[in-house]
Amino acid sequence: MSDIKNMTEKPKIKKKPILLKDYNGKSIDSLGICRLKVTVKDKVHHLLFTVVAEELESLLGDKACENLNLFKRVYHINHDNSAVTTSNSVDDIVQSFVDVFKGFGVLPYVYKIQLKENAQPVVHPARRIPAPLKDRLKKELDIRIRYSFLRMPFGIISASEIFHRAMENIIEGLEGVRAYIDDIIIWGSSLQEHNSRLTKVLQKIRVSGLKLNKDKCQFGVQELLFLGDKLSSQGIQPDSEKINAILKMKCPTERKGVQRIMGMVNYIGKFIPNLSSKTSCLRELLQKTTDFAWTDKHESEWQQLKIALTSAPVLQFFDPTKKTKESTDASKNGLGAVLLQADDEIWKPVAYASRSMTDSECRYAQIKKECLGLVFGLEKFHNYVYGLPTFTAETDHRPLIAIIKKNLNEMTPRIQRLMMKLQRYDFNLVYTPGKYLVLADTLSRASTQNSENTTEEDVEIHVNLVRTAFPVSDAKSKQIAEETRKDDELEAVTDNMYNGWLVSSSPKFHDIRDDLCVVDGILLKQNRIVIPQSLRQDILHRIHEGHLSIEKCKRRARETVFWHGINKDIEKMVRQCDTCQKYRNNQTKEPMIIPDLPTSPWEKVGMDLFHLNGNNYLVVIDYYSNYPELALLSNMSSKCVITHAKSIFARHGIPQTVVSDNGPCFSSKEWQDFSVQYDFKHVTSSPEYAQSNGKAEKGVHILKQLLKKAADSKSDPYLALLNYRTSPLECGMAPAEILRTTLPSCAKRKGNVKMKQKLKQLKDRQKFYYDRATKHLQPLVRNDVV
Repeated sequence: MSDIKNMTEKPKIKKKPILLKDYNGKSIDSLGICRLKVTVKDKVHHLLFTVVAEELESLLGDKACENLNLFKRVYHINHDNSAVTTSNSVDDIVQSFVDVFKGFGVLPYVYKIQLKENAQPVVHPARRIPAPLKDRLKKELDIRIRYSFLRMPFGIISASEIFHRAMENIIEGLEGVRAYIDDIIIWGSSLQEHNSRLTKVLQKIRVSGLKLNKDKCQFGVQELLFLGDKLSSQGIQPDSEKINAILKMKCPTERKGVQRIMGMVNYIGKFIPNLSSKTSCLRELLQKTTDFAWTDKHESEWQQLKIALTSAPVLQFFDPTKKTKESTDASKNGLGAVLLQADDEIWKPVAYASRSMTDSECRYAQIKKECLGLVFGLEKFHNYVYGLPTFTAETDHRPLIAIIKKNLNEMTPRIQRLMMKLQRYDFNLVYTPGKYLVLADTLSRASTQNSENTTEEDVEIHVNLVRTAFPVSDAKSKQIAEETRKDDELEAVTDNMYNGWLVSSSPKFHDIRDDLCVVDGILLKQNRIVIPQSLRQDILHRIHEGHLSIEKCKRRARETVFWHGINKDIEKMVRQCDTCQKYRNNQTKEPMIIPDLPTSPWEKVGMDLFHLNGNNYLVVIDYYSNYPELALLSNMSSKCVITHAKSIFARHGIPQTVVSDNGPCFSSKEWQDFSVQYDFKHVTSSPEYAQSNGKAEKGVHILKQLLKKAADSKSDPYLALLNYRTSPLECGMAPAEILRTTLPSCAKRKGNVKMKQKLKQLKDRQKFYYDRATKHLQPLVRNDVV
């Protein structure tokens, strides 16, 4: 879309949904399609483009490139066998290409230097020329000004890169050939394979117009020097000339002399295990804060280094088909890595790497150092391991195995960024005890100046990015950092992270030490800020802003802050909040408690009062048979209620237990006297909890419905009551049938055993369905708010 905006003549975009994806599989939103005029080599083409909203580079598809004649597809290759030399002699092959080694070559490429649009020319001050040379110099300059380069000179800074690209195009598609600028190497596992590849390369060179200098060429040799290394069937070895140059170097007398030594040593350092520790004394002399003084320890280290250089081990050729393993380790201030490959079940080294850590990296927790070592090794050997179907990486730090299996959002910012760097490699991380990780462990035992390192900068950028995403102002961050320094417990935790963790020190944080890190003086647990003791009360009030519920406060806290016991502190704060208690919802129902079933009819009854259509009624219902009694009250006094209760008891007998609420008529002195006189137990329900007298409440609901329906249909309410009493219940019998009240009795009646079992089953089923939406609550204790 940005390219279209820059056009003077805007095309018409036709809205049409098109599915686009990038190389990662991520969808790209399209705005539609448009047709644009494209001119290539004075030919005009009208191509269809898909327009996207994002700031992406414009691309041409393969069909468009083919239509523009930018490339041509090859569907068949004719092999001209007559042109291939079949001679087994290398000299014969070279003689058949004599023209390749004569004259000057011209590659079929034209290179045009593109200058920046805003490039500013640089004017250098005039060089002083001796007076006798001025006339001759002026004449020479006049001649040069009349001419221009027809061939690209190597003095141009981009010349080597352009020439290397041309060489890569020439040898493209050929096996066993590599080129680096003006150096070409051809190899083969046998003389026949070598000669075949040599013939193909010389043919390509002849066709391209390139010429070779025969005096600088070597054909059919068993070993050669390429890019400073000696390559042979035995592997890779350092150039003996470079080793001799080091052996003949005298002791340096100044810092620049040490720099020259280190320059040569670093060049062949890949052949020397533990190079960084073997040059620690020499590197000290490179520090600007250290006065130069060549002492016995420097001389001793230099002599030992010479021995190591002259007896350097031979590295194996890397073979992507062999089993590959990378060992990494991190010491207090250094990282070490070694790449190994299996050769007849024996692991042999392919390359070594080691470096010291920066000051900030030295303060990492051990888990982060080990992770950093893993990243360092994989990036150092990127050209070997990237693209392998799978390989093994081993570490002597077991917690790293568990960390790498976590989701990225569950890691601390630094480990998170390091793990993101590992995503492109397909490896299996395994644990190996330190005593078996000899090479990597030895390489890591160094505390020298660090080489160029972009990992630390990359990690810190990511950490700062995560830091800026925290929902905390700069002022609050500074306050948290300051209070963290004052907090004895958190200060001890920080000290343990930098200097090694003792189990007896900060035991609360010991189990989560791998999730901790420090950013700008703030202690983090993964992506959550660890709050010091002095600020916790303030943070609790901030979490509870808006008077959110306990669970919402907990979820809010889990996103940003942490301290041990934070959940209990949140629960305590919300439960003690007057506003929350005043407007809280009804608490979750607890599981149903089924009261003991009566053993016979009319043994236990429930009583309640209700008001309907201007009248007051008394309801008495049997707990065993569900048989209801209804009485119309003239008033709500205890005397009136007692009179009707006596009438009902006279018909059915006096129950053993009467359950009612705490209404005025049931809590009066008259009712108490009545219960004593008639010898029944009076039980009241819990205040504000009518469910505890559920039988009576249900009876009120049933009788209210009967009276409402009778009034609406203008039918006899007493017939409706009769029909209910004689209708079968779920147990198969009617309330009147269960009650069997022919004569009133004060004696204990015998119940039906089968009936009791049915009633018990019904109660159990009722409890089962009720309990599905309940949970057990904490028991109440003294001083709890209810």
